Amino acid sequence: MNEELEAFSYASVEDIPGYKDYLPVHNELRDYLMRQLDRPSLCRQILETRIASKIARNEETGDLIGAYGWKCVKFLGKGKDGFTFYGHRYGDNDNPNINKLHIVKVLSAYAESYHNHTEIFNAFLRKYFNAGQQLHPLLLDATIKKTYTNYACKRPFTKFQPPDMKAIYNALKQVCSMNAWCIEKTGFVFWDLGYGNGRNFMLNHNKRFKWVDYGGAGMVRCPSFRDLHKNTKGMPVLTLLNSIQEPLRGKENLVEGNSDFVMHQFLLNYEYHCNPKSTADIYASMLQVRKEIIGDMNKMLPNYYNSNFTRDIYAKFKVCDWLQHSTWKELENYIEENWERKNGT
Repeated sequence: MNEELEAFSYASVEDIPGYKDYLPVHNELRDYLMRQLDRPSLCRQILETRIASKIARNEETGDLIGAYGWKCVKFLGKGKDGFTFYGHRYGDNDNPNINKLHIVKVLSAYAESYHNHTEIFNAFLRKYFNAGQQLHPLLLDATIKKTYTNYACKRPFTKFQPPDMKAIYNALKQVCSMNAWCIEKTGFVFWDLGYGNGRNFMLNHNKRFKWVDYGGAGMVRCPSFRDLHKNTKGMPVLTLLNSIQEPLRGKENLVEGNSDFVMHQFLLNYEYHCNPKSTADIYASMLQVRKEIIGDMNKMLPNYYNSNFTRDIYAKFKVCDWLQHSTWKELENYIEENWERKNGT
């Protein structure tokens, strides 16, 4: 897996390629460069943009130019978790033997509050990969930093929408398989399938589904997490605890998993994307606020679900534990047998 380590540091600002071409360099910019010499790509960004900041924007338009040493080729979107763009490292054009183009997501303060989960999840993946174990095919080789994440791709992933319902059910079936794998191997389950900015499972250049969002707020811990984390050497320390960190108070549902919360998020996401006028995203947001609201939602949402898909799954799986990998395997098989094979109705 890609560790994305920058193998060297500059000894002085004069060592940065092209430094003399940008003379004169004012003192503030020079001083800032001197503090970033161990980040070669960022140094080249600062020098090229002449902006003493890790995030560079066009002063007139506000458009993103680069961030953390990554040059923006195409801006992809912005949400609560941060902003995403397609680009390459400053200086990558000097090396023709590397995969230059990546998706880069710069984290918001909100996303950073939950980043401990992302770091632990990624550490599990690297342990398995380094041990020669195969990861689930939906999962990407993502690099996790404190302030951003990135992964290589030949071109930006594409969305898919109805009326290709067979593709939808095939994707959901694979998401179920991924969650079963994640619960068993990492103790986490992904609950956030994506709303206004599109689904979090998309198609790569080979038309294969990939999971694209590894933000810690979109995954929760399952009962299997405790022993897996305790018995796996070299794991990052767990610091994300209920009601301890100020940003997480009232957001307990996004830390410790709740079966009904995960179930309703799965069903609400389907309702949202199948009905342009759906208010399912509002209910999905309400579920995130306080754990006490889940009981009220359990009474209301069964009458809200409108599609055959959500009604049938709710009726069959409402008594199941959605924090167990066996539930997701059973759901995967159920979608295969009752929906994906029939094209859906």
